[in-house]
Amino acid sequence: MTATKQVEHDETSTEATTSERLALAVFVAYLVVAGVLVLFWLGDYHWFFGDEWSFLAERNAGDLDDLFRSHGEHWVTLPILSYRLLYNVFGLESYLPYQAVVVVGHLVCAGLLRVVMRRAGVGPWTATIAASVFVLFGPGEENIVWAFQIAFVFAFMFGLTQLILSDHDGPVDHRDWLGLAAGTAALMSSGLSLVMVVVVGLAVLVRRGWSMAAFHTAPLAGLYLVWYLATDPGGIDNPFGRSATIGEMVEFVWSGVPAGLEAAGGSMLVGVAMAVVLVVGVGLIVRRDPEWRRIAPSASLLAGAAMFLVGTGYTRWFITLDAGSQSRYLYTIVGFGLPLLAVAADMIIRQRRQLAPLVLLPFVVAIVVNLDGFGDRDPWNPAYHASEQRRLLTLAHSDLADQVPAYVRPNSWFTVGWLRDEAERGAVPEPGPGATASPDALVPLVAIAHLDEPIDAPCRAVADGTRLEPTAGDRIGFAFTDPPPEGTPFFFQDAIVFTRIGQDGQPMGTIAFSATTGTTLEFELDGLRLDVAAAADQELLLCR
Repeated sequence: MTATKQVEHDETSTEATTSERLALAVFVAYLVVAGVLVLFWLGDYHWFFGDEWSFLAERNAGDLDDLFRSHGEHWVTLPILSYRLLYNVFGLESYLPYQAVVVVGHLVCAGLLRVVMRRAGVGPWTATIAASVFVLFGPGEENIVWAFQIAFVFAFMFGLTQLILSDHDGPVDHRDWLGLAAGTAALMSSGLSLVMVVVVGLAVLVRRGWSMAAFHTAPLAGLYLVWYLATDPGGIDNPFGRSATIGEMVEFVWSGVPAGLEAAGGSMLVGVAMAVVLVVGVGLIVRRDPEWRRIAPSASLLAGAAMFLVGTGYTRWFITLDAGSQSRYLYTIVGFGLPLLAVAADMIIRQRRQLAPLVLLPFVVAIVVNLDGFGDRDPWNPAYHASEQRRLLTLAHSDLADQVPAYVRPNSWFTVGWLRDEAERGAVPEPGPGATASPDALVPLVAIAHLDEPIDAPCRAVADGTRLEPTAGDRIGFAFTDPPPEGTPFFFQDAIVFTRIGQDGQPMGTIAFSATTGTTLEFELDGLRLDVAAAADQELLLCR
């Protein structure tokens, strides 16, 4: 090489290095800005909700059964430890510390996706733009703003870590042992880790062969089996009393394709454009790239999306047959699919550099459009969370909490006794100025206790709208003569609904209970006027 050519080569290498560093700096800056936006604007409406109350009120970090008992079939030791640590420090004073954990975990996942892209040979700017689609991914906000979803996010994060650490040639070294440690952490976070174990196994198999694939999967499979046999997590009951049919499985899996495309692009048009990029780019790789094995991790992740849909369809089919109906599913589908999409886009750009603006345009559009998806997860929107925060904080410090038995549950996860005790020890703050709920708004929280015990009383069918005017201490049982119609939304399956009637005869809101957590109800307040009905199209039996 002549001196002149050497200088030109050095200058080109310097320019490339500078471009890579700039692309990385831009991406890191975007992650920081995105974290601030989510915590203090896009996701600041969220408050404690749903399953996370189980980690707050029903688990103890000092109890091995609490630490290792499954939650909805998932092994969730690490999320429980996270919640217990945060609760002991912050109580319910602020949701921000809890939310910060899931937001940081999500941003780390976005960064790891970019690492997967870069290790597959994707250019620095293409990787930055493609990974940025995932950073403020509004359709998947459930895994970004709801702290409980650290279970999903941790499993994805640690699984990606193992995928990256295992992506090298040669015999076992310290990276592989660290990868196994990361895989173990993923197992202890949620069932999504099982998909990640297979993803890692496939990627390592393609690059390093059977023995290394076994090294990265067999110990994790054995560890999971030990946990499963020791805890017996069982399955999740569903009111239809049967498993999913092949047709339902296929319907669920296939629904994930258009749902994922529309979510990734922010619209179906942009999503289809991304699909075209994927097909064309992968075709070019197969035909022209002799080093196609470098894309094994990215291709394995896309296969993981299909495995996730199959597993979810099998275990959760009765919740919905539409994979796009759950924000956390969209998050997973798109997160698993983006690396191979980036690889495909990069291949097209390498073949026809002049096509770069056209190829990257769908990604840029998606980055902008998907910002609008935050706060739209009805019915758990900002108004819902604000109302729940007002009602529960007010109840914790109200006289009404002392007027009902301690076993009454304001929601499915904790008792009014627990809430009252936690308020007395300072873990539950009083509502802020102007944020106190009205006494009438607290009544639905404690008016009826859901008891897990049978009632010995004759049962008869009742028509929708049957009026009840019980006195405090009265009990009734309820049952259904037939399963809910297939396709009934999950929250309406085998559920009884009471409509409160005011003194003026007008409805004042509803109170609902599911038979899955008991079929005996105890009324705790006098003066209730309630119309009773089945939530779905089922014949309701009342026993009293």
